[in-house]
Parts: sequence; structure tokens; C-alpha cells
Amino acid sequence: MSNRYKVEISGSFGANIVRIGQMGEQCRAHNLFRTLHAFGASFNCLGQKLDLPAGMAALESSLDQYGFDDQI
Repeated sequence: MSNRYKVEISGSFGANIVRIGQMGEQCRAHNLFRTLHAFGASFNCLGQKLDLPAGMAALESSLDQYGFDDQI
């Protein structure tokens, strides 16, 4: 993901999960969309098919629902 999408994530401490933290300047709508897209597209490239457009739509809906004021 780092080379292809310029997005970096890391694993958790001990548990078999992925935690994505967006704080401060990184917590802007365009960065959230970019990270979610990179994550979903990477899964698709690895053969784990998921509905990426539905995920992007769900993020947009959540941002709207909670009044996220950043520009989408």
C-alpha cells in the first residue's frame, strides 16, 4: 500500500487485527477516503473481493450523518 497508494498502516500490538488511526491533520475527509480506498483496493488485489464502492458510500454516509464538516 505504501508504494502503490502512498498510504501506510500498521498492525496492532499482539492481536490479529488492523487498526487505522486518523488524528489531527490526517483526519480530513479526503484522507479518510484515500485510506479506505487503498485498504479496499489492496484487499481486492490480493483476491479478497469486497464491494469497494459500497464501502466508500458508507463512509460518505457516516460523515454526513455525524455532521463531519470537512470538505468531501
